[in-house]
Amino acid sequence: MVVDCENFRVLKSGQVKTLEPQAFDVLIYLIEHRGRVVEKQELFEHVWKESFVTDNALTREIAQIRHAIGDNADAPCYIETVPKRGYRFIAEIEVNEKAQSSARETESSHSKKLSTERIHPPAVAPVWEGDPLLQRSPARMGSVMRLSILLGAVILVSMIVILALLAWRGLTKKGSTEISSVPKITRITTWSGLDVNPTFSPDGNSVAYSSDHNGSFEIYVTQLVPERS
Repeated sequence: MVVDCENFRVLKSGQVKTLEPQAFDVLIYLIEHRGRVVEKQELFEHVWKESFVTDNALTREIAQIRHAIGDNADAPCYIETVPKRGYRFIAEIEVNEKAQSSARETESSHSKKLSTERIHPPAVAPVWEGDPLLQRSPARMGSVMRLSILLGAVILVSMIVILALLAWRGLTKKGSTEISSVPKITRITTWSGLDVNPTFSPDGNSVAYSSDHNGSFEIYVTQLVPERS
């Protein structure tokens, strides 16, 4: 079997087997990671990327690959199914110039070399693996979203604390102003006897009161504001 990465097709026994784009990408990824189990979620992230697909879609692509290359799920020669996990590519990969030339004898030697080398592991690496912008899996997007929510919560709590501090300072300042605005108490008489019933004048500039200066209560008036000359 020859995998022609340049023309996105598989040659089996000299016959061209055309695969759908997703099926071809799945085959290339399995070949590249041959010898180990490639889990289903890993294939979803690298082949379908952020598109949502079910297990049935992957099963369909694997069945198409097996049909094209003549593989059998019960007795696999190329792709082994690992139940509830994924798939493993188990065939040996080697450069086979004879098989390549018999399958594509009408093509140039340069084209043969290119196609054969792409079967070899270093050359079958998909070009998208070097692009970090295309490797954003749903798990990574979920982590970014959780980090954004946490950052927003921290900012909100910080704003609430700052507003509470400003409000507390405003109340404290207001209380200090009210205390400092208490009017000054001024003594208006030095009589050691009895002064009673003080009453302010209508303009608030003087006060009248009763005093027993002469032995009986009499009305006295004291000017609070100096008279203008």
